[in-house]
Amino acid sequence: MSWFNYYTTSGLTTSVKPPIRRSISFPALADNLKINDWIHAPLDELNIGQVFSSSNNAIEQSFDQDSYLVAYETATSTTATYSYIDDNNNLYFRSLTDVNAGSRPDGAYYIYYHSDNIQYISLIGSNYVRTVNPSGSNFMGSPTGSGSNLVNYYSHSVVAGSSNVRVSQITYLGDPGIWVSGKTQTAGAKVLGNFDGPKLVIYGDKGPDKGKINLKIIKTSATTSGQSVVYTSNGIDLYNTNAVVDTPMFTIDLKTQTSVTGLNAYDDYYGSFSYEIELLPAKNQASSATGLSVTKHTYSKNYKLSFNKEEIDPSISFTSTGVIR
Repeated sequence: MSWFNYYTTSGLTTSVKPPIRRSISFPALADNLKINDWIHAPLDELNIGQVFSSSNNAIEQSFDQDSYLVAYETATSTTATYSYIDDNNNLYFRSLTDVNAGSRPDGAYYIYYHSDNIQYISLIGSNYVRTVNPSGSNFMGSPTGSGSNLVNYYSHSVVAGSSNVRVSQITYLGDPGIWVSGKTQTAGAKVLGNFDGPKLVIYGDKGPDKGKINLKIIKTSATTSGQSVVYTSNGIDLYNTNAVVDTPMFTIDLKTQTSVTGLNAYDDYYGSFSYEIELLPAKNQASSATGLSVTKHTYSKNYKLSFNKEEIDPSISFTSTGVIR
């Protein structure tokens, strides 16, 4: 693949190449990746985003959110995408490709780094041109706000029924006939789903005819302490004065929820889980029935991405000022 470059002005007279890059390694995917999904890779001990400066005769290290850029490259094109490094040292970036389960992207994703303000660029025609920091167009992702740069920690959506575009599915358990179009009023009926941590939102219906549920989350990945129930919540009330469809009925961040147990390491929190919902015979006194409808759940799929060996721009020349002894 060619090396990403951008121009300092719209006159396209001077180009700049970031000095260092790493390709992002994709295994054969466990589920369907869609365009605009936000996916992540752990940086571990890599110092991507770290910059060094001299102050008072000392070297100081700091973090610079605009000193790296993720780009998708094929034999004929290079396309920048939004990216963001979060407080847990994960690189999140927005997918530019659809990839089916069992496959890998046709091209390659690279992260270029140690290049100040590299995120401040804009595509003009077929070339990327530098913009002005901090007001100019850029490819910096943000965990807040709105727009195409908003980091979506819940972009992997598993939908009930035939409209689902993922391999993962929502499973409805119980005697034959108690579930109709994903809805039931039979106590003891259960719903199962799989997700990757740490964040999860389960959607369903709330209304004047809805009941109460018990919910538990089971760690299914065999990391550290192994498989176990890590969270339970009993008696979640789905009653609402007015009917509301496909609305968040349960939200959790396993890293911040204090009652979560048995999770200690990164691979625990970002590992594989399942949830189980059971409809109870009890209900809110104001409810007319014990209804339950689960419509989808959303999370960030962990595709087990990693980083390959660091590469240095081959056009950079080094001059020796002495001899190696």
